[in-house]
Amino acid sequence: MVVCRKRKKNCDPDDAGETESGDNWDHVTFDPEHRLVINVVPGKRNSENTVKVVEELEERTDKDMIELIITTDEYKPYKTAILNAYGKKNHSPHTGNPGRPHQSLHGTAGKT
Repeated sequence: MVVCRKRKKNCDPDDAGETESGDNWDHVTFDPEHRLVINVVPGKRNSENTVKVVEELEERTDKDMIELIITTDEYKPYKTAILNAYGKKNHSPHTGNPGRPHQSLHGTAGKT
């Protein structure tokens, strides 16, 4: 286990004992309603660990049974990782007409 004793900018690159030190993160997912930690991925802040924490969250949750609200600190790799794990593609049916299909923004009422 690597312990963050100091920030990476303060580490001596020539010191063999400090090559793995500095700037480690705990990537954590949790359920605030139940105060439950779902998973933790310790390590460097990089896209590999970001993908890993999102994939582990996806493995431990049932996408069809629960509604997730996912918040991040806007670190760019989260967008791709979340879309890959939870995204769904919607395909509009082809109408044969040019342009996008017309979608009604309101319902219609019928007379009875």
